Amino acid sequence: MSHEIGGEYHLHDFPCHDLDPWPAHCSFFATGRAALYALCRRWIETHPQARLWLPDYFCLEVVSSLCSWNIPVAFYSDDPQRAVPELSRLPISPGDMVLAVNYFGVRLGEKWGAWRESTPSVALIEDHTHDPQSLWARSSRADFAFASLRKTLPIPDGAIAWSPRELSLPEAAPGGPPIGSSLKLAAMLYKRRYLDSGETSPSLKETFLELQKRGEQILPEPNNEAISAWSLDLVRRGAPSLWRSRRERNVRSLLALAPSVDAGKPLFISWPAGHCPFNAVYVFEDEAARDRVRSRLIAAQVYTPVHWPLRDCGEASMNVSKRVLTIPVDFRCDDPQIRRIALILTSCDLIS
Repeated sequence: MSHEIGGEYHLHDFPCHDLDPWPAHCSFFATGRAALYALCRRWIETHPQARLWLPDYFCLEVVSSLCSWNIPVAFYSDDPQRAVPELSRLPISPGDMVLAVNYFGVRLGEKWGAWRESTPSVALIEDHTHDPQSLWARSSRADFAFASLRKTLPIPDGAIAWSPRELSLPEAAPGGPPIGSSLKLAAMLYKRRYLDSGETSPSLKETFLELQKRGEQILPEPNNEAISAWSLDLVRRGAPSLWRSRRERNVRSLLALAPSVDAGKPLFISWPAGHCPFNAVYVFEDEAARDRVRSRLIAAQVYTPVHWPLRDCGEASMNVSKRVLTIPVDFRCDDPQIRRIALILTSCDLIS
């Protein structure tokens, strides 16, 4: 068995029972950005002058796709270190759309909901990718909401959109053969073989990494709106509650074992009831300290992403982006792996 932790999912057998269901009326898409695009397109049909206001702390790849698909975008200040942005200062116009993000699944949504009630001339869209089953997601008062399911579930593609206000939802436009998803599915198969067999052949790892890369390049293309048949079959009834509870338990365990690290501390140590953190997240004194710890983790085969590398954004968001590090402790991790990660994070050998 390989000692690797993190990275993209390998193929898993989905539980058949104890599923947390999705909203009764929802639409499935290939990617989160396809879902967001479809929601924006639906709103713009009746509000042709609308702009989409995005937090400046947001995935640049999604921003790039939206711009290439001719969605007018603007930005407001928000980042994961805030409980909520300064909503009264949002420079919106009637008919605009505003995207709210539940960063790492640990935010409450009451203030966003109250703001929407007091600002009926705009559309509030919520991004629940980091915890699609959160209390905020389930009690939302937004016009629309979406989540990229492939970030928390082992599927090659998949996202969901729904309307808490029961507005009309767009359906995914049918496209050609789901080539991007097929490549990602093949990568998941190869990665499962790689992890289960413990093979150290570089060629096997290079194979699934190349398939992942090629599939990821194709998935966001505009003709790939529809979720693949195989991913839809896995997720249509809901998300396994056991996997979500394991994720929350693993985050709690790591934060208890590593309450502080070399030149850093957790971004959060608690979260609202009914929420599950996306992963453990640490913030470091500076970019050099973050990169030093990240390099040590990668050398130990713990593959840690940054959510997200940014440029040309507000000073506060850029500051967080340069210092933040996500530690992958989702349902794939067992207790020995959590202890190994904690040891790497807290070891004095990291200090240089």
